[in-house]
Amino acid sequence: MWRLTSVLLLAACQVEPQGTPRLRIDALDPAVPVTDQPVTLAWHVEGDLDPASVQVDWTGPADASFAGNPLPANTGTSAARWTVTLSADDAGVLPTTLAFAFAVAPPPMQVSIRPQTPASEVDDLRCTVDGDILDALSYTATWFVDGEPAGVAALTTAFDGDTVSAHDTRDGQSWTCEVTATNAQGQSSTAASGPVVVGVPIHIPMVAFAPGTYMEGATPQEIAAGAATNYPRQVTLTRPFEIGAYEVTREEWTFVMGSDPSGNTDTCDSPRCPVENMVWLDAAVFADGLSRLFHLDPCYGCRTSPEGWVCDPGLDADVYACEGFRLPTAAEWEYAARDAGANMGSLPLGGDLLTTDWTEPVTCRNFTFSGAVPLQQQGVVCTDRPAAVGSFPPTASGLYDIIGNVAERIQDRYDIWSTHGPDTTPVTDPLARPSVAPSNAFRGGAYDEAGALRYCLGFDQSGHTSDTGPTIGLRIARTLPATPPQAIHPPPSVP
Repeated sequence: MWRLTSVLLLAACQVEPQGTPRLRIDALDPAVPVTDQPVTLAWHVEGDLDPASVQVDWTGPADASFAGNPLPANTGTSAARWTVTLSADDAGVLPTTLAFAFAVAPPPMQVSIRPQTPASEVDDLRCTVDGDILDALSYTATWFVDGEPAGVAALTTAFDGDTVSAHDTRDGQSWTCEVTATNAQGQSSTAASGPVVVGVPIHIPMVAFAPGTYMEGATPQEIAAGAATNYPRQVTLTRPFEIGAYEVTREEWTFVMGSDPSGNTDTCDSPRCPVENMVWLDAAVFADGLSRLFHLDPCYGCRTSPEGWVCDPGLDADVYACEGFRLPTAAEWEYAARDAGANMGSLPLGGDLLTTDWTEPVTCRNFTFSGAVPLQQQGVVCTDRPAAVGSFPPTASGLYDIIGNVAERIQDRYDIWSTHGPDTTPVTDPLARPSVAPSNAFRGGAYDEAGALRYCLGFDQSGHTSDTGPTIGLRIARTLPATPPQAIHPPPSVP
């Protein structure tokens, strides 16, 4: 019995023979790992051992693992505990292990002000973060009124909002709130709300997009069917921007312009129906009026003259540099419609139209496509009349009625860049100039369109700048400051 016990004790207390190589862990880089950065293990060998025989293995929760060095970014999760182990092919070399935990990385945020249409000296303004609030982060809220700082609130506990008293607001003031979340390592994430104007009874929800690269144009299915107007080309957008979650409504248009030009008042009688029946110049005047309302520099310089409205064409020199509201470019519209390139199908939820003749004169109610999901569940307004905005499901990014309802005016003139094969020349921040040329483009198709192709995300539709009618509306956009949003905003709620 004594001999057996001795053997067990000796086996449990093995000591490396003198001269055996040893594996040594020096440090992690960064010393406190964060989820959105790779983690590198620094190590060395003491003794005679080929470094090529050493393996680095990472092990995390829920059987997460990775072999190699460094551990790639976004492999770990906030506050998760991991171990990293050094081992060698030589069984005589003992492994060595280091345990560590990921720091809480400040997540992307969406900031909003409630209420969105405040009355002066009646409604308090409350700055809130829409999303998860983490106890491990500190939050700072900074208020701006008419572009000038109006106070900072530092909150070291979980941020549950900050309030401006109604007594400190006045009609016409434009308020925004900026929130910064910071972790113990000094890393931060900042997001700002859209402007809220006191005493203005409209609010236009916007969805933000970070810069990125995607393939603009027809899908392989559309090309195979012989229906492509433009073969794919690689497009890079270098500036963050936001685009309306909904098509502009009659209510919004009337508040800015003073009257409603719509021709569908007998078939769609809600103030939330999309406005239609305007020329391109009217859309520019509306965008400038909206910019002035929210204390932003107008994009088009529209002004009255004895001949009527006059707008400056100079915007085409750098449409992306404008601060105020404007029409989206074709590249921005399709980038947003395709969820920043994540959806490369024909339809908002990724389905592909399967009609035998892409130009056949059928109503969209008769279209078929892969997935057998009804078109209205694809977010396509597919009726014989327009519908109130937000009546059907949004895209993954939160855009409603991106296909159907009314066709949407864009900044560009109609442009065909390639009809004979893929365009192999990448382009950056493209714009088909000038916007005031006789031929302007529309996107998204309309509720009464015939021909499946017009409902495809990559289809550019031609029209004259002076064209008008009950199927032509608009969606607004705006270039954001140089600091891009961290991610696509979650879908806004239906009003």
